[in-house]
Amino acid sequence: MTDRPTLEEVLAKKKKKYLIFDFDSTIFTLDLPWGEYLDHVYDQLKAYNEEFFEENAVNNESNFQLINRFTREFGTEPRDITLEYARRFEVEKLDGGTECPAQLAFLREHKDDYVFFIWTSNCTTSVEPVLKENGFYSMFEKIIGRDSVTYCKPEPDGFSQIKRHVLEHIDANATQEDFMMIGDSNSDEGAAYHANIDFFRV
Repeated sequence: MTDRPTLEEVLAKKKKKYLIFDFDSTIFTLDLPWGEYLDHVYDQLKAYNEEFFEENAVNNESNFQLINRFTREFGTEPRDITLEYARRFEVEKLDGGTECPAQLAFLREHKDDYVFFIWTSNCTTSVEPVLKENGFYSMFEKIIGRDSVTYCKPEPDGFSQIKRHVLEHIDANATQEDFMMIGDSNSDEGAAYHANIDFFRV
């Protein structure tokens, strides 16, 4: 079995200007009891509309996809309810984090070669302090969290904000070919697919 190419090797063949990183398990791995989070979010959605929950909860999909379905059906209220809990959960339950050394080394080495963004399903209120404490915050042009968008990944809302920022503030001629998403999950890959940009799995 051959080794997977590194991010540097992929970028040597696919020239990019703007690199979009997921956060949790891509840059840092947050120590959070995610099972507790999921149980509570599913209880919230079931309490909001049990019939719709039973019809739409799918085992192999993320909680974010279910939240997106609720948001399409009922507007932003279920999104706001689950977001309020997520903010509180990530602040109150966070018990440290572990560095993802390969990606952090890449950021340090290539901070002058690319424009970096974060597009995460975590809340910016928990991501930004971790980046500041570890000296990475200033490396990122813009940080998009679940509290920045109406629809979470794998929907492309976050990328739309990033591309708009690039077009308005950096390069009015930027295209999808200039971007790459870097992440660890199927949700990240799906987000890249819906945004029509390349994806690198860490």
